[in-house]
Amino acid sequence: MSIEKLPAFESFPDEDPKLSRLIKWIMLQIYQPLSRKMNFIINAVANGRVKTTTEATTTYQILITDNEIFANTDSGDWTTTLPLSPVEGQSYRIINCGSNVLTIARNVENIVGLAEDATLSASGVVILTYNATEGWW
Repeated sequence: MSIEKLPAFESFPDEDPKLSRLIKWIMLQIYQPLSRKMNFIINAVANGRVKTTTEATTTYQILITDNEIFANTDSGDWTTTLPLSPVEGQSYRIINCGSNVLTIARNVENIVGLAEDATLSASGVVILTYNATEGWW
């Protein structure tokens, strides 16, 4: 039997319950998580770049090399600051994975044309891309 033809783990015969449980455990604990990680790596390489993921739990200065920022605001409201010298086309995906408010400090450039900081409520997500022609995120 080739690997491509393996049945789904739910369909293994139950003649040997210990073997069936072992196969299910291997599928759930090893194969599926590894498969997800490999797909992530393959997709990142295929798209020409590997994205960096940052987790922050307190005031954070976003770096030019960041891509995704997971902001855990469970301990309270706090602020993350956009880079001082953004690069044309640079995008950030900011995820508030906590229960409080995250403030996104604009630094020098405007956010959506406004000279104001932005706020991101609990469980909110925003993608900001810098446009040098407009001079704002």
